[in-house]
Amino acid sequence: MKIGQLTLLGRGYNNNFGANLQAYALQRILRKSGHDPEIIDFVPSSITWQKRVRDFYHSSRNTLNTRGVYYIIKRFPNWVVERFFRKRKPMPISREDIERARRFEEFRKKYITFTRKTYYSCNQLSECDEMYDSYVVGSDVVWSPKYVDENQLKAYLLAFSQNKPGISYAASVAQEVIPSWMCKYFKKYLPRLRAISVREKTSAVAIEKCTGIKAKVVIDPAALLDQKEWKEISKKPKKLPKDRFVLVYDLLNSDKILPLAKKFANDNNLELVTYSLGAGYSFYSFGPQEFLWLYKNAEFVISSSFHGVVFSILFRKPFLAITPRSFAGQPPKIIDFLKTLELEDRLLDLQNNNVEIIDPKIFEIDWQDVFERINEERSKSLEFLKSALGDG
Repeated sequence: MKIGQLTLLGRGYNNNFGANLQAYALQRILRKSGHDPEIIDFVPSSITWQKRVRDFYHSSRNTLNTRGVYYIIKRFPNWVVERFFRKRKPMPISREDIERARRFEEFRKKYITFTRKTYYSCNQLSECDEMYDSYVVGSDVVWSPKYVDENQLKAYLLAFSQNKPGISYAASVAQEVIPSWMCKYFKKYLPRLRAISVREKTSAVAIEKCTGIKAKVVIDPAALLDQKEWKEISKKPKKLPKDRFVLVYDLLNSDKILPLAKKFANDNNLELVTYSLGAGYSFYSFGPQEFLWLYKNAEFVISSSFHGVVFSILFRKPFLAITPRSFAGQPPKIIDFLKTLELEDRLLDLQNNNVEIIDPKIFEIDWQDVFERINEERSKSLEFLKSALGDG
């Protein structure tokens, strides 16, 4: 089948490692099943100005000869949105931002297939019914009130489709309760989907409370691929860590995590490699391929990111998962995933300051037991996908 994928990713936006790699993984799985998938380049309303300026840049690329000029043009509309509409302090332009944007763009161009046309509203997506036999929505937090507005939610519930079947795969609400403004859309459009699956039990409970519908819990697309498949697309960075290293992927920029990581690295004679800028060796400017190389070669991982935890496990790296309670939305998906694999002892609760958990025993993980559980979840998830798409 010709399949239209909808997720929190476009040809020119969302430079997040997890968002890009989960989208790549699901597209690869769909191709392995014999389908012809492509991600619909749906741009959220807050990115619209930025996208149109980027399109202008590409049309006049030959007249611009520096990445810096490109980045300024690309960043200016977002500066306006942040400054005047969201009332935030505009993010500074840096060389790291420029390099990061370039590497993510290269990755998407090489490994992910998108529609030629960009869509800016749910209504515009209605023309896609002529292009596809079916739709797959997800993975990622496509149903989260933190990340989507009304226009996006309707799109990710396939409200625009009139006569083509659609399913959700590993979609996430990312919180325990669906707010009332969203619930009315779930009640109206979710029953139209042919099959519904979510990424964590928390999302399944939230959906059932809102709609009465019982969603299937499946594994994240990133975990559907094995270590060998991820190594195939990993890429060695030009600048390498000098020594054996602990990898710290902290999206929270927590003032508690970095001191803890530094002490851990010193105690174990490891170099510190972090996502944060200004903390030594930083991989902030890396693309998804270099990100995978770091996971392949790390001695230990400390992560507050869901996909950071997923890749720690896939590459069989001893790790700690950080779950500060103050960060709404992040802990449930990490906790649900680790409970499924019986790895709750990997959790570090910064609110309780249980730093005593960092001892030599945390390097000990029964990977055979873990991967027996992962393989079981993979099998069930692939069976759901096969059945939902009518491949059986």
